[in-house]
Order: sequence, then C-alpha cells, then structure tokens
Amino acid sequence: MGPDLRTGAPGLEAEDRALLPEDLAPPGAAYEAKLRPVFAMHGTLSEDRFRRFADVQLLWDEYMARAARDYLNANPGKTMLILAGSGHVAYADAIPGRLVRMTGADHAVVVTGPEARYTGGSVDFLIEERDIALEPPGRMGLMLASGETGVKIREVRPASPAEQAGFQPGDRIIGIAGEPIRGMDDVRLALLDRAPGEEVWIELDAGGKPKPAARQGRVLTLL
Repeated sequence: MGPDLRTGAPGLEAEDRALLPEDLAPPGAAYEAKLRPVFAMHGTLSEDRFRRFADVQLLWDEYMARAARDYLNANPGKTMLILAGSGHVAYADAIPGRLVRMTGADHAVVVTGPEARYTGGSVDFLIEERDIALEPPGRMGLMLASGETGVKIREVRPASPAEQAGFQPGDRIIGIAGEPIRGMDDVRLALLDRAPGEEVWIELDAGGKPKPAARQGRVLTLL
C-alpha cells in the first residue's frame, strides 16, 4: 500500500489512495480511546496531530489484515496465528475485525494482562498475569569475565565448594550441566532453575595448556 506514515490517510497520493478499500471506516470511539494515552506519551500535541496518528494506526491495522487475508486466500485450510500489540487485536476496528470483514473466517482473540485493560474491547480469551516469587538460583562461587574468547574464571571464592573442587583462575567455562556456554547470558540461563546445594557438571577448557584430564570437567556444588 505504501502510505506516507507521517501524515496518515490525508497524506496519501492518489495512486496509493486507490489501493484502499472503499468501505474503509474511520476508527471507532473505543479504538480511539485506547490510542489517546499512547499518543499522550509524545507530549502535548494538537487534536489534528492525534487525528493523523489515529489514521496511521488504522491504516497499519488495515494493511496487516489485508496481508493476512492474502495469505489465507493463498493457503486454504491453513490456520494463521497473528502476534501483535493488544491495541492491534482487541478492538473491532483492529486487525481481527478487519480480517473478518474481508474473509468471514472464524477467529479468536487471546490477550494477556488485567481485564480492565480491555474495557470496550472484543476479547475471546484472557490470560491473567500474576507475580510469582522465585527462589534465588544457585551460585557457583566464581567471579567470571566475559570476552571474545568466552567466559573465563577470574577469581575463585576462598573456602568455597568451587575452590575445594579445584577450579582455578584462567580456566574457560565451555559448558554447564550440558548447556554450551559462549557468554554471560548462557551462564545465567544454565543456572536459572538450579537450586543452592545442587551439583552441576562444569566443562572446562584449560586453554591448550597440558593439565590433568580431571581438570577438563568438574562437579560443582552450588551455593
């Protein structure tokens, strides 16, 4: 469709405007009410600017609905999953309603979060969120450094299970509990569901230096 997204529908060239459906309806009250707090994040701007902002959102939803329609028409019998922000799916003027207008296909809208967020919306399934207090994961008792060569041990905590197991500064950690380690994010993920007191296998690379075979991997009791 190629609209000028800075100016919305009024800024479309005649050639682009011809691509829009003749029954393109303006956004409804609930749709606009959802957009106003988002628009307010940009500061105090004129109502004319808001109208253009709403037009842009409407055109985006219309375009996404048309893209979905084209896929479904080209792939009869297929089911399509559309992932988008709640404002683009939870209202009659958003993607699902526009897609139904074009295809008449059955659909369901699934959203997450508090029910009050979708007042005035059209939602089929609501997945409520709740906070869960997680136990802190186990710690290795090692100070690590991440660089181009991966994750290396910088310091071993004195009198810790790591020191007792023979870990030494300079060793490069290449695996934890069977998970490959390339950076600090990998370390965090590997330990995420590991509890204090649990034993994990740490795979090491001694950097090519001749070391006893036992140093290439050690069992570590987490703190």
